[in-house]
Amino acid sequence: MRKNTIRYWQNIIIIFLSLIFKSAISDFCVFDLLKRWKHVTFMERNKYMKKIEKKVITSYINEIPQKLSQQEWASITDLSISGQIGEEDLKFLCFLSRTFRVLSVIDLTEVTNNQIVGNLQQCPSVTTILLPSNLKAIPDSMFMDCNQLEFISMSDSVNSIGQTAMQGCRKLKSVTMSKSIEFIGSYAFRGCLELENIALGNRLKTIGDAVFQFCYKLKHIDFPATTQSIGRDLFVSTPSLEAINVEPGNKNFSSLDGVLYSEKDGQSDVIICYPAFHKGKTFVIGNNLKIEPNTFYECFLLENIIVDPQNPNYTSEDGILYNKDKTAIIRVPSEKQTKTFLIADSVKNIVPNAFRFCHNIETIKMSDNILHIDGAFFGCDHLKDIRISKSVTTLLGAFQGCKKLEQIEIPQNVVDISSAFCGCTEIQELSIHKGIKHINGAFWGCSNLRKVSLPDSLEEIGNQTFCGCSNLEEITLPTSLTKLGDMAFAGSGIREIALPAIMRIGNGAFRDCKKLGNVTFTEGTICINTEAFLGCSSLNAITFPDSLKRICDGSFVNCTSLETLKIPQNCENIGNGAFTNCKSLSSIHCLSHTPPKCQPYTFDGININCVIHVPTISLNLYKKDSIWGALPNIVTA
Repeated sequence: MRKNTIRYWQNIIIIFLSLIFKSAISDFCVFDLLKRWKHVTFMERNKYMKKIEKKVITSYINEIPQKLSQQEWASITDLSISGQIGEEDLKFLCFLSRTFRVLSVIDLTEVTNNQIVGNLQQCPSVTTILLPSNLKAIPDSMFMDCNQLEFISMSDSVNSIGQTAMQGCRKLKSVTMSKSIEFIGSYAFRGCLELENIALGNRLKTIGDAVFQFCYKLKHIDFPATTQSIGRDLFVSTPSLEAINVEPGNKNFSSLDGVLYSEKDGQSDVIICYPAFHKGKTFVIGNNLKIEPNTFYECFLLENIIVDPQNPNYTSEDGILYNKDKTAIIRVPSEKQTKTFLIADSVKNIVPNAFRFCHNIETIKMSDNILHIDGAFFGCDHLKDIRISKSVTTLLGAFQGCKKLEQIEIPQNVVDISSAFCGCTEIQELSIHKGIKHINGAFWGCSNLRKVSLPDSLEEIGNQTFCGCSNLEEITLPTSLTKLGDMAFAGSGIREIALPAIMRIGNGAFRDCKKLGNVTFTEGTICINTEAFLGCSSLNAITFPDSLKRICDGSFVNCTSLETLKIPQNCENIGNGAFTNCKSLSSIHCLSHTPPKCQPYTFDGININCVIHVPTISLNLYKKDSIWGALPNIVTA
C-alpha cells in the first residue's frame, strides 16, 4: 500500500509541474501525463481524491491552474469562475475534463469577458455550461464534440453563435438561447442528436448551412419575421421534423402547413424544405414553384406528389415527381404503395435520393437508357432485385442500406463504385470487373460478404472499404494495388493477407481483425501508419520488407500473440506505443546498425524476458540509447 501511495503522489506532482512550466509542455509530455494517470487505479483515486462537489474561484487571465490545488484538479465536479479568463484557462479546463473525467459543471456567469478566445472542445465529462452574462459572441467550435454536454445557458447579450459551435454535442437536450441572436453559423448544432426544441428568438437575421443536420429528435422550428438568409441543407437528416413555421410579415420566407418556402415579390417562389415527418400524405406543387435539390430529402409519410399542369419545370405521374420532359426521376415518395417499380424508357437520369427510404419497393426494372443512378436507392431496405442499366458508368453511394439486396451484377462500363453497397448486409459474393481502379468505402458494413474478386486494374482500396465485413476471411490483393486507405479492412474476418508493394498502409487499416494470423509485406512498402494492426490479437507472424522505413504510433498495439519480430536494416523510426502490450514477444531482431529512433512507450508492456538481438558492431550504440538501452536483454545477433 505504501508503494501505491508513493506512486500516486509521484503522478500528481508530475502533472502539477507540467502545468506550472507550461512552456515546456509538448505533445509527448501530454501523452506522458495521460499515461501516468492511467496507471493510477480507480481505488487509489477514490481513496486519495474525494470528490469536491463545488468550487468557486476568482481568476485573472490564465490564472486558473494556480487557483486550484493539486487535489482539486482531479476531484472537482462543479466549478464556478468569476473575473476574467483567457485561452490558456480554457485549455486547462479541457485538460482536466479529458484527463480526470470528473468535471461536470462549468459556471462562467460571473466572468466579465464580453469576448472569449479559445474553446472548450472535446470535454468528455462536462454536462452543463453557463456562459458569461456579458458575452457578445460564442466563438467557432466553442463546444464541438463535448459528447456529454446536456445543457447550455446564454444570456441575452449573446448575438452571434459561430460555426460548429455545438457540433457533435450528442446529448445536448436543452439550450437557453439569447433573445438577441442575429447570426448562427454553419453546422452550429449539427449532430446534436437529443435536441428536441430550440427557440431562435425574434431578431435572427442569418442562419448558415446544415445548422440542424443530424438533429434526430428536433420536431418543430419557428423563424422570426427578421430572418433574411437561410443556408443550404438546413434540415437534412432531421427525421423527426414535423413542421417549420415562419412568423407572418417576413419578406423573405413563408410557411404553409408546416412547409418552408422562399418569397419573391410577395409570392412563394421556392419550396425549401418539406419536413421529414410531415403528416401529409399528398403534396401539391403549384404552377410557379421550384424546388431545391434536398426539398424532399426525407419524406417518410408522403405517398403522392402532384404537380400543377401549368408548372414549367416539373410534371408528375402516378404520384411520382419528374422533370418537365420526364427524362429524370426527381422523387418517389417514401411511402409509395408499390412493390414493383417500372422505370419509363424516357428516363435517362435518376437523381440522388430519388428513391430514398422507399421501404415498400422490392423490385426495380430499368432500361439501358439510364445514365446516372448515383445515390438513388439509399435506404431501400426491402429492395431485392434490380438490373442496372448497361449505360451507367458510376454507382456512387447508389445502394447504401439496401439490406435485402443479395445479388447484383456490376455493368462493364462502371468505373467507380465508391460507397455503392455500404450496409448491404445480405450480399455474400461479388465480382469487380477489370477497368475499375478505385473502390472507396464500397462494402462498409457488408457483414455477410464472404468472397470478392478484385481486378488487376485496381490501384486503390480506399477508406473503410471492407470495414466491418466480419465474414470476409480470404481476399487476394492484386499487384496493381498501390494504396490502402484508413480502416480499409478494420473489423473484418481476414485470416491472412499478402500485401503488394503498397507505399502507404492507412491508419487502422487492419484494426481489430481478431482472426488475422499472418501478414506478409512485399518489397516497396515504406510506412505502416498509425494503429494499422491495433488489436489483431491472433497475429503471430509478420514479414517486414527491407524497404520499410517507418512504423508509426500504435501500429501493433495489443497484438498479444506476436512472438518474434524482425526489424529491417532501413527502418529509421518506430512510433510511440508501436508494440505496446505485445505480451508474447520473446525476441526482437533489429538489423539496423543505427538504432531506429523510438519513443518512451514504443515497447511498453512487452514480455520482460524478451531478448533484443542487434548487430555486433552496434551493441554499444543500442545500450547507450535512452529507449533501447532501457530494455533489459540486449545481445549481439
